[in-house]
Amino acid sequence: MANKFDIILFRFFLVWYFIGLILLSFDLVPPWLEWANVVFLISSGLLGIVYFLRSENYLRGVLIVIIIFFMSMGIESFGVHTGLFFGDYTYETDFGFKLIGVPITIGFAWLMVMATSHVLAAPMVSSPAL
Repeated sequence: MANKFDIILFRFFLVWYFIGLILLSFDLVPPWLEWANVVFLISSGLLGIVYFLRSENYLRGVLIVIIIFFMSMGIESFGVHTGLFFGDYTYETDFGFKLIGVPITIGFAWLMVMATSHVLAAPMVSSPAL
């Protein structure tokens, strides 16, 4: 059941998303607004965290969040330092504070990716075979 924080976070995310969609679609993002990427990625990750905490028992949800965050950060760091998986790349400073060579916002982004994937895959996995 959604509480007030969940609703406020979701509404904030939707407003931020649609403003960003318009600004990016028409190449209207001014240089002084580049910090907005950090806010978007963290708010999307927070939605992922809320999803896992609400859809599982609390302890299991926390464990899932920790595993996703640290595994994704570890794999991204390994990729940045070795060039494996994703090719040679580096993260610039516009994604915020880095941990082991990877912005923490990337861990938040993976939380949203995994939460969204879970929402989409769960009905297929739990439905009876046709």
